[in-house]
Amino acid sequence: MKKKSIIAFLSLIFAIACVAGLTSCIDDGTHTHAFDSAWSTTDTHHWHACDGCDEQSDYAPHAFGEWTILTPATETTPGSRSRACSTCGYAQVQQIPELSHTHTYATTYTYDEREHWRAATCGHDVKIDRAAHAFRDGACSVCGCADPNAVYDFTEVRDDGELIGYAIAVKAECRSNTAFTIPEEYDGKPVVAIADYAFRETAMTTLTIPDCIQSIGNSAFWSSELKEIVIPDSVRTIGYAFYAAPKLEQVVLGNGIEEIPMYAFRATPSLTSVQLGNRVRSIGDYAFYQCGISRIKLPDSVQTLGKSVFHDATSLQSIVLSSQITSIPEYTFYNCSQLQAFSLANISQVGAKAFYNCGNFQADISTETTEFATDAFRQSGIASLYWDKPTVPRYGFTDLPRLTSVVLGDNVTKLDSFAFQNCAALKSISIGKSLSAYDGSAFAGCPYGTITVHPDNASLSVADNMLLSKDGTILKRANAAGDIPSTVTTIGGYAFYGHEAIETLTCENIRFIQDYAFAGCKKLKSVTLMPNPNKGAFAVQSHAFADCLQLQTVVVPAKVGHLGMSVFKGCTDLQSVRFEYTPNWKVLKNGESSSAGTLVDVSDPHKNVEYFIDLYADRSWYNGSAQNNY
Repeated sequence: MKKKSIIAFLSLIFAIACVAGLTSCIDDGTHTHAFDSAWSTTDTHHWHACDGCDEQSDYAPHAFGEWTILTPATETTPGSRSRACSTCGYAQVQQIPELSHTHTYATTYTYDEREHWRAATCGHDVKIDRAAHAFRDGACSVCGCADPNAVYDFTEVRDDGELIGYAIAVKAECRSNTAFTIPEEYDGKPVVAIADYAFRETAMTTLTIPDCIQSIGNSAFWSSELKEIVIPDSVRTIGYAFYAAPKLEQVVLGNGIEEIPMYAFRATPSLTSVQLGNRVRSIGDYAFYQCGISRIKLPDSVQTLGKSVFHDATSLQSIVLSSQITSIPEYTFYNCSQLQAFSLANISQVGAKAFYNCGNFQADISTETTEFATDAFRQSGIASLYWDKPTVPRYGFTDLPRLTSVVLGDNVTKLDSFAFQNCAALKSISIGKSLSAYDGSAFAGCPYGTITVHPDNASLSVADNMLLSKDGTILKRANAAGDIPSTVTTIGGYAFYGHEAIETLTCENIRFIQDYAFAGCKKLKSVTLMPNPNKGAFAVQSHAFADCLQLQTVVVPAKVGHLGMSVFKGCTDLQSVRFEYTPNWKVLKNGESSSAGTLVDVSDPHKNVEYFIDLYADRSWYNGSAQNNY
């Protein structure tokens, strides 16, 4: 009974649900399907849907046609394609993957000095057929690369009879090559040297030197086109390797080199930059002679310089010396006309002409601790000088265009000939208490500026800027006005040399005129040599009036007995030389005694002019009887 009740209840529930929610699924004969004319689609099927229910008509899979390419695929980008259903027109689009790449390669080989290969031509960095060269008969049998060893001659290098390697030199037929790479080995042994003249007269502009090279021979790059070079640290010696390399511009020396030898960079006018290694101890004679460097720094390892190291390096402006250098040898900077001044505080010795013609070397020189040779600074640009050694040497400081001040200390005893000749800017001279041996030519050609003498000097004195003997009888150096004190009986040698003020000279108390005393006086026109009132001959020594270009008249009094050699030579405007006592005059050759000579008639003043400036211009004149004619 209970079982039948449960079944009946469930049947009722089912009936209610069908009435409430499932009425659309029941065709009660009153619903008519209205299918849409447009197709409904998925990726795989199509159909016509009913507007009022879920009923579908003509449900079927798509009927796709052939694929059509939209965008072709390449090796770098994907493509696309599409196809359409022939029933409903649904279009399906699909991506096409990138095409797989096939490299293409050159038919010819690329190579370097060691191997060859064929490179990809498709833009990828890929190589095939890579292998070492197979040299045969001077070239690789595969790629045709020239055997680098074929351009060289190899010479054995032995040590105690044992073969340690080879030296190379370029074959004559290969000198037109513009670039060379030195091989590291030959026949199983290292290449250790570049031979003498190895690259001479080559067209080479670049050279690669491996670390196996230990030495570079003399004139290795003579007359080559080499422009720059880097020497590795393995190189120990270089010989005069770069002598006469006219195109060489830059050099970097490795740290293995301890000596820059004689002539190493001689005659390299284009060389502007040299970097020395930090182990160089010495630089040899003429090492940079006639090179073009403007600046150079010597590392502190450098201890010695040879002579003429920078001789005629006319572009050299600046140099930094090693702190170990204490001596500057002869001709070191000869004719370095652009060289600027640097400190000589560490220098104890300067050789002959070391700074000759260094016109821009405007240094202030003190010789308290430094030994200077003759001509050390001749024609240099030094501006002031303090000298306190016993002797100022002959030609020691001649032709210094910028020198304005000279101080001679109390230790100076001798001023030698031409010591300060032609110092055209000299304004002041100070003389210490010990100078006694004074050569008149010491200041020949210098302006007549101020001069002072220590009051304790026993030999010299000063009056009105004139340098006199202590007793005032000898005029050793004139002043600017050309004054002659009444105490003076002797005009010293060069006393008025090149004087620009004196025009007329009348020697009232003068007994002696020494060598070149009035030579080169620019305005001197008239000279009267007067007899001294005391008994004795009046003498004029050699060249006393030479080259006085405006001198016109000369009177030789009766008491004058000697006229020195070339006394009026070069006086081209001379018109009259009148002798008051005419007999017994002789002209003497140089070295000829007064008992010899040639008698000359001096009665004609105009004919005498010809004697003095032409026929007997280089002779001296003597008259032994003149002193007795009052």
